[in-house]
Amino acid sequence: MKRNIRNLFVIAIIIVMASFILAATVPAGQPDHRAIRGQYASTGSATQLIAICGFPPPPAPDDLYVPNGAADGAWAIQAVSMQAVFTFEPNGTGTVSSTHRVVTHYSIAPQQLGRTPWAGIRTASYSFAYTVDKDGMIIITADPATFSSTWISGPNKGQPPSHLSELTLEGAISPDGKTIILNGGLPEVAIISPPISPDPRCTQPLLIGNSSSILIWQHDIGHK
Repeated sequence: MKRNIRNLFVIAIIIVMASFILAATVPAGQPDHRAIRGQYASTGSATQLIAICGFPPPPAPDDLYVPNGAADGAWAIQAVSMQAVFTFEPNGTGTVSSTHRVVTHYSIAPQQLGRTPWAGIRTASYSFAYTVDKDGMIIITADPATFSSTWISGPNKGQPPSHLSELTLEGAISPDGKTIILNGGLPEVAIISPPISPDPRCTQPLLIGNSSSILIWQHDIGHK
């Protein structure tokens, strides 16, 4: 009887040691979704620079993020307070549903008179893919085909939904998997559609959105 108990104890130790060895051999950057658990509530903020007529094209330096027509008022700044629900599937995909409270300040150039400042609320949603490495670093990449943002209050209420060409969030997961911190912004520059200005020279408005969010685990998918 004692020998059987001793053998079982040795087997249990071997199993535990093997699990640690396998975890340590996962290559950096290889997706590992075991730390992600269902739905997370999120709160955060962002500052967005909108270049209504885009940024200077090459051969301008890649880091020259001064809007075209800046002196004539072809830009806007948005201060955003965000709340959202992130749902993570175990296969490396997920969805986001969010609400943004926005204060927008256009330039004071004559072309923008009557439009500055103003506030409004918009909703946004998208699907995404995510990867997690063995150090708990996470990268979330939105599917641009699913990104949609709609104003539900403010002067833009009733306009068609807007879309972004790209959105990437990077951050870290706590060891217990219950807290995620995300950041986004430069060097990513996204195209906004449809165009904001009727000016035929401004067909491709661009956005730089520096953001920070914290996600807190709520429950597993299907369980409250």
